[in-house]
Amino acid sequence: MEAAQFSNNRPQDFYVNGYDYSSVFSVDANTAFFQSSKNPVQYLGGQARYYTNSKKATIILNAGYDRYQMQVVSSILPDLLKQGNQLEMQKEKLYVRADYNQPVSRHLEITSRLGINWLGIINHWQNSHSNKTNSCWFLSPNLTAKWTIGLKSRITFGYKYSKDFPNAVQLFDSLIFTDYRTAYRYQYQNYFQSQNSYSLGYRYNDSYNQFTVYINGFYTNTSNSYADNSIINKKFMLSTKYDIPQGSNMTGLVFGSDKFVSSLSGTIRFSGSAIRSKYVNNINNTMSRDINFWTLNGKLNYFSGFNGIFNFNTHFMLLANLSTVKLPDDQFNNQTYNYKGFLQTNFKFNKVCYIQSTVSYYQWFGKNQKQRPVYFLDASFLGNLIKDKLTVSASLQNALNQQSIHFNNITDYSNSLSTYHLLPRMFVAGIKYTF
Repeated sequence: MEAAQFSNNRPQDFYVNGYDYSSVFSVDANTAFFQSSKNPVQYLGGQARYYTNSKKATIILNAGYDRYQMQVVSSILPDLLKQGNQLEMQKEKLYVRADYNQPVSRHLEITSRLGINWLGIINHWQNSHSNKTNSCWFLSPNLTAKWTIGLKSRITFGYKYSKDFPNAVQLFDSLIFTDYRTAYRYQYQNYFQSQNSYSLGYRYNDSYNQFTVYINGFYTNTSNSYADNSIINKKFMLSTKYDIPQGSNMTGLVFGSDKFVSSLSGTIRFSGSAIRSKYVNNINNTMSRDINFWTLNGKLNYFSGFNGIFNFNTHFMLLANLSTVKLPDDQFNNQTYNYKGFLQTNFKFNKVCYIQSTVSYYQWFGKNQKQRPVYFLDASFLGNLIKDKLTVSASLQNALNQQSIHFNNITDYSNSLSTYHLLPRMFVAGIKYTF
């Protein structure tokens, strides 16, 4: 048996001065605002667990109770806007679960879990002095099957159904600012979110030849999710999140392989992923838009394993974001590609001296845009002059003295460029003596 109790608070204050908010708050000549928010949480809960084993199966029984008490408090000045609000929420969960694991045969093993759950929620909005409660019972099955094909291959299938509470902020109906020109609010009516998850994976592992391949696919469908209705102009963006009956889904594939190549005295590793999200949104109160958003990632590595003083590893990565927006009578696409590569060299002279250098490369391509390549060079030195006594170190950062780096970001409705200004070339030296 075990029990736990904790509490925390995350206050945040946000002040902006010198920006025109008259179009946002309908207050003439308003050029400043102050937002104060906090989210105190108190938790109390515990569970009891019982194990039993036989020659063929393992059974685990769990019973538990969780209770969360929380508040979402936010106020926005000037006071005449009447934007202050406070939500008090209590969430309770009672569950009984049974886990059953049994090898069906020498090649097939099944692990299953069945839970009986109760969720209850009580909300109180202080400003309107209103209350609302909701509760539900549901079953939560979870199944994993592992099929071993010989000594090197294995196929795994998984299914899971779950239901959970919404976040407290999803039931908080006042404005919340995330930066000086972006805010959002929820108009969320569904109190519970259910999710179905499926997965299928294959793994091949030849330890003798040091070769591994894996590929995993998954599909997740979430009901009672929400869409965005974003009001966008040159000065401000307000996003209202509302319920959609059709929900949203995500499909993905993760794969990779690594192989030790004796002729190269090193390991070659390749990995990647392809993830698609499908959802709905609305821009400036126009028609609904069906969004397909793809994130593609590929990575190639080489790690040397020489016996001498020198070793190195190199890495190249491609990240692509692709979006397709479908309207009733039209469709448009957007894409951006980010490239990253580096070469790291290591010199180790016994236990006395260690030198490392890294050359890295960044570049992105967007729709009708292209960034010039950006290169970085860093180096470090560590020397042990007197064993366990005297150590000296030195490092050189941003040796090429790059001034800034840019990253392009796309969404289904925007294309933005972020610029990061970098610290200038820096040299740091140190000495350490241990008595």
